[in-house]
Amino acid sequence: MSKPIAVVLFIILAIAIFVIGGGLGVLYQTQQNTVAPVANTQCTEKMALAVKALSSQLVSSIIAYGQVENINGRNITLSSEGKNLTVSIENNATISLVVASAKNSQTTTKTMTLQDIKKGDSLNIDLKVSPDGSLSGRRIYILPVVKP
Repeated sequence: MSKPIAVVLFIILAIAIFVIGGGLGVLYQTQQNTVAPVANTQCTEKMALAVKALSSQLVSSIIAYGQVENINGRNITLSSEGKNLTVSIENNATISLVVASAKNSQTTTKTMTLQDIKKGDSLNIDLKVSPDGSLSGRRIYILPVVKP
């Protein structure tokens, strides 16, 4: 076989492999799109079950932790590891400052108001999940201030 014929055959083979690879890629993408709605339906059903369980009387609260990114009225936006969560604080929510003593490793709490919370504070917020999936803050703990 002559060298020019070998080069032409090699080029034809390379083009054929490229076309077959592209076709398989399109087939793969089409297959993913047909599976996605099933996964979304299952995810929605699981989410509905989770909301139902979390809003039941058996679950008193869940906790959100983060630094205060923003305060707008009774809404507090927490930020942690690049993610944000905005929580509506109930009118009768209790707010406590946790004070830790470096001397004896004891903690105490002091009653605070919503106006005492500042941007950058670290908070734990006890959340209640409503049947519609919305979150409301029932208790806020401003985390610790260490006293020497």
